[in-house]
Amino acid sequence: MLEAIDEHRCTLRAGANSLDGLAVWISLIGCEFEVREPVDLVERMRWMAARLTRASDRSTG
Repeated sequence: MLEAIDEHRCTLRAGANSLDGLAVWISLIGCEFEVREPVDLVERMRWMAARLTRASDRSTG
């Protein structure tokens, strides 16, 4: 569900069967975003970002 904050921003309220699935889905939306909650999703996305960074660093070295 999308809720308008102002004319340029909105809040997305979504659910999923897994944090990984939700993290991937959100990251593919194609716009800037900020995860506010749940804290477990924030932590999972940080873990995924670090993992992707390590994978891309190996590719360029």
